[in-house]
Amino acid sequence: TSRGLAFDGGTKPELAAPGVGLATSEPGLGDDGGARFGTVSGSSAAAAVAAGAAALVVQARPDLDAAALGGALVASARPAQALAGVVAGAVDPARAATVELVADLPTVSFGSSVPGEKELRGTVTLRNVSRRPLGLTVVSGTRTRAGVTVTATPSARVLRPGRTVTLRLTAQLAARPKAPGALVGTLRVRVRAGATLRVPWAIAVPVTGQPLLDGIRLSVAAFAPSDARPAVLSLVAGRVDGSVDRPQLLPLDTLTIDLYRGRRNLGRLVHLREVLPGRYAFGITGRGPRGARLAPAAYELAIVATPVGGGPREEQRVPFRIR
Repeated sequence: TSRGLAFDGGTKPELAAPGVGLATSEPGLGDDGGARFGTVSGSSAAAAVAAGAAALVVQARPDLDAAALGGALVASARPAQALAGVVAGAVDPARAATVELVADLPTVSFGSSVPGEKELRGTVTLRNVSRRPLGLTVVSGTRTRAGVTVTATPSARVLRPGRTVTLRLTAQLAARPKAPGALVGTLRVRVRAGATLRVPWAIAVPVTGQPLLDGIRLSVAAFAPSDARPAVLSLVAGRVDGSVDRPQLLPLDTLTIDLYRGRRNLGRLVHLREVLPGRYAFGITGRGPRGARLAPAAYELAIVATPVGGGPREEQRVPFRIR
């Protein structure tokens, strides 16, 4: 239904399927008393095609678990750039049923590139889902049109049936493109006397130097502890950069709120993971991290935002007083 970078920085979609003018049955009977037929279009129709392809592969390869099934469908997809962008390929169940090597996960995210950073690291795990030893050779050092060179260690390996190997990947950047954007490419693993495995990779290029936290406001600066009528801390976490036509989300890996009295950290009140950009509100009841009512004094809320994919975190302090 959409394309671009996923929450973890990987590329989406990983798979495409026909979704325009698909023949389907319709409820009721036709004018001649027979079955009615029509056409359907949309992402739900494409999802049904992909699910049917997966069912065919399961029937042909009952030895594949869920992760290997997904990897096989992505690894065997036919190039379909016109359908779904640079990475996604069209589902091909016949090819998926013959796959011998899969990647877990099917795509690689190198995280985010910040200004001045010339080297990024990642990993990919390969699994032999065949019944024969596979001689593997990674096609390393291939430079993309965007000036990115990806190398892998080890670059060659014999992988026995059912075994896995984790490749350590290094992406070297000749230059950082204008943000917001992304760098994408494909790592190729050749299988001796078999098909080449293609593993898509991506590097997010986010906007830097802009706040991760905005619009921070505490409804009252001084209040008595109350579970029924807490003070409300509101804020905007994360950002949406780019344009309306080509937006880029900058979510947070973590959002934490710690309670301080002077320089003493009394503990953590909030710990959220995988925070999508948006406005959030928290009730500040006047109780500490262990549930006890706070004594009358001056306090601070330390709000810390850590972006997904790396990069500097941001901290903001909000003072308040318990009466």
